[in-house]
Amino acid sequence: MSKASKQNSCNNNTMLKLQAASVVASLISGESALNLLKSAEKHFRGLPLCELRESDLERRNMVSGCRSHQRPSCKVSASLRARTVARKLGEVDVFLSHSWYDCSSKKWTALQKWGEAFRLQHGREPLVWLDEACLHPDQLEETVSCIPLFVAGCSELLVLAGHTYFTRLWCLLEVYVFKTTNTDDTKITTLVLGDLATEAQQQIDVRKATCFKKSDCEKILSVLKDSVGYNCFNRGVRESLMRPVVLAS
Repeated sequence: MSKASKQNSCNNNTMLKLQAASVVASLISGESALNLLKSAEKHFRGLPLCELRESDLERRNMVSGCRSHQRPSCKVSASLRARTVARKLGEVDVFLSHSWYDCSSKKWTALQKWGEAFRLQHGREPLVWLDEACLHPDQLEETVSCIPLFVAGCSELLVLAGHTYFTRLWCLLEVYVFKTTNTDDTKITTLVLGDLATEAQQQIDVRKATCFKKSDCEKILSVLKDSVGYNCFNRGVRESLMRPVVLAS
């Protein structure tokens, strides 16, 4: 296959993933799939991992309402966003899925080890999608609605799984969206941050998961119930997170 043919194949595959993700995003937000795709293309960004600082992962620095469609009230998001670069959908290496309620130092250590392995394998710096950095601080409602498309726009999914991760609804949704838009399970890497996380992983139940904003939770659960069903969703997420799994230390 020629280089041009391979590129066309990759572009077609990316578009199929984005189309599937746009349907999910549309069901949750109520916006048209086409408008969401256009918005995702406009706002898609990546953060070079070397630009991330350990303090950026501390919960005290989290933008208020980052997952709740509220306007941020601190300067950290602007600082982080200044370190990101605009990219086309499909050009970011990894979607970083994590819970802001998990231990920041454990996440930082695991992420640095993963980054070292990536650099050795690929000979370059990884480009990651991180909510705090890549959501638009002045257009949160619009960009949060695009999260399923941002997931599909990344080549791989990296899960930093602390003990609260499996109780956060947005986190579980990110895993499910990636699974349904990718046929290759090896594109999902789960870094388990301790024994408590391992136990929590076995007890995933989307009906018990929570969001920062109650209305988000109600809306997402309603969509899941009417489309795939809770049991199917739970099973799909559990299977996706089974391999490859690394117990981060």
